[in-house]
Amino acid sequence: MCGALWALGLALTLVGTRSVLWLVGPITGAALGATWAADRVLMLRLSPPEALGELYGVYGMVGRFSAVTGPLIWGATTWLTVEKGHMPVLRGEAFAIISLLAMVLLAFAILRGVSDEPRDWHALGEVTAPHGSSPTPLGQTPTLASSGD
Repeated sequence: MCGALWALGLALTLVGTRSVLWLVGPITGAALGATWAADRVLMLRLSPPEALGELYGVYGMVGRFSAVTGPLIWGATTWLTVEKGHMPVLRGEAFAIISLLAMVLLAFAILRGVSDEPRDWHALGEVTAPHGSSPTPLGQTPTLASSGD
């Protein structure tokens, strides 16, 4: 369903009229919301239980990084094509959309080989905990070692 919404949004974008953008916005917004909801579940499924905190931290950092780089790529592409290349504004923005679409396609190509099947982390071997901590099975709280009074 999410892929169909993305395809419909892209197809409507190619029509090229401003009134169609009022349809494209909500359609792609719904697809983006579904993508954001699904990626957290996928992250949980792909991560070993002992490293969930660390990997969600990396996930958050990458999200913030993309929130900065996306507009920078958009602005740089538009500036290069419109200001320096003397293209019409809408054509320059079309190049900016294509540059961001290229990033999405690159990410798709990278992630295509990743399986989303649940992993049996215990069968795969013991996952090492970060330095200074010990792995605790999911659902259990760590206990402090007694000092041997």
